[in-house]
Amino acid sequence: MQPYKEDLKQVYNRSADALESKFDDNFSLVRDHAERFRDALHGKTVLDVGSGNGTHAAFFNQLGLDVTCVDISEEMLKKCESKGLKTLLVDLEELHFPDKTIDGIWSYAALIHIRKENIPRVVKNFARMLKPKGILGLAVKEGAKDGFESIELIPGVRRWFTFFVDYEVRNFFSPYFDIIYFQRETAKGSTYLRYILRKR
Repeated sequence: MQPYKEDLKQVYNRSADALESKFDDNFSLVRDHAERFRDALHGKTVLDVGSGNGTHAAFFNQLGLDVTCVDISEEMLKKCESKGLKTLLVDLEELHFPDKTIDGIWSYAALIHIRKENIPRVVKNFARMLKPKGILGLAVKEGAKDGFESIELIPGVRRWFTFFVDYEVRNFFSPYFDIIYFQRETAKGSTYLRYILRKR
């Protein structure tokens, strides 16, 4: 695991309880995008990559999807397990499922913690795992900067953040995916770029 990921893991392990209410509260801002993702699926097998405490995965589970929470944080995955969800402890950059076996991947604000030079490899891996016409639900933060940011909950510990502009996202994903929905939305001081993509 890359050193900056160790810091990220520490943040989420140590702040799992504090972040849970935040994630739950913010789901109202995500629900419409999650419903679009569900409606686009042609199957039930879903990976929630960067699942956090499982708020999004629990929603998909209630809709009858076979969802697995994928996260780097043991404490976050305990939150998922308490909701009766399947879990997989792994860095998303090291995620491996057999080729063409997954119907959908949900990646909401997960790629913001991946260094930009590593994004093409992650995108290629997503495409490899998805079935033909598989669906990717994606959200990233809009911006032009990359780097470490401190977190008030844990003084002295920093998280890596990568920000994106729309043309970058399109360039990263266009070799493998078609964009079937796009939305740019500002909420609580951050602007998110949201996409539903279909694998070619």
